[in-house]
Amino acid sequence: MEEKRQEILQLIPDAKIVCAHGKMSKQELEEIMENFVMGEFDILLCTTIIETGIDIPKSVDGKSFAHLLDGEHGDTFRDELYLIFDKYVRGVKDENYKLIEYRNGDNDEDKWTFLYDIKNDPWETENLANCEEYKEKVNEMREKLLKHRDDWEEQSHPWGIDFWKRF
Repeated sequence: MEEKRQEILQLIPDAKIVCAHGKMSKQELEEIMENFVMGEFDILLCTTIIETGIDIPKSVDGKSFAHLLDGEHGDTFRDELYLIFDKYVRGVKDENYKLIEYRNGDNDEDKWTFLYDIKNDPWETENLANCEEYKEKVNEMREKLLKHRDDWEEQSHPWGIDFWKRF
């Protein structure tokens, strides 16, 4: 694990990385997860720790892949993907569309919306967000974005607070 941590640091020298593994106590793992969720670390590097029984915060989305270790395979586990990129970008992607909201400040010129039809434009070359015929789709995707925000309690995370006050 330390070797992987060093590889990441070579790529991202300023990254604050925390490591977790299944041999840590439940208390240690929960403390690491809480600190990660609160933004004290940029990257959580871990083994399959879910089996330890720790409580995973709602804001840490994911799925245990432990069943794959037993040779079981399942269907995809989500229909939509909630995207977070630092404190400036939020997005949501479903089977057909991707909505990206960029907020860099409080002025309108610091706010951008992108909507892509990923079925017909997989390279995302045409932003449909400002097209009149896609206004309803933009609103529908924003509703999905807000639902994910609320489901994940993202407004309690420092980056979420910063983004959503500008939304």
